[in-house]
Amino acid sequence: MKYLTIGSRGDEVKALQKALNNYSENLPLDGVYSSRTAEAVMRVQQKLREPAINGNAVAAFQKKIKVVLPYVEKVVAAPTITPLQLKAEAGQKKVKTED
Repeated sequence: MKYLTIGSRGDEVKALQKALNNYSENLPLDGVYSSRTAEAVMRVQQKLREPAINGNAVAAFQKKIKVVLPYVEKVVAAPTITPLQLKAEAGQKKVKTED
């Protein structure tokens, strides 16, 4: 998570706004870190008795209020199965039938 402050924009800000709304804030999820977002951050910082009440969302604060980023940072590709592997698997899974 990156440091967010007035002027920040994007999905990270939108995720922060969503998390702040879980603390009874009523922010639009527009992805713009405006003075309104900063004021909401300060109110939540006060509620949580944070050491710094400055309206900036550092990584530790974001983690504390459970900011969930809306994108996957690492994508893992599914394994590829070749037709030969499929044929081999089909041969191993023969089911006995009753006569």
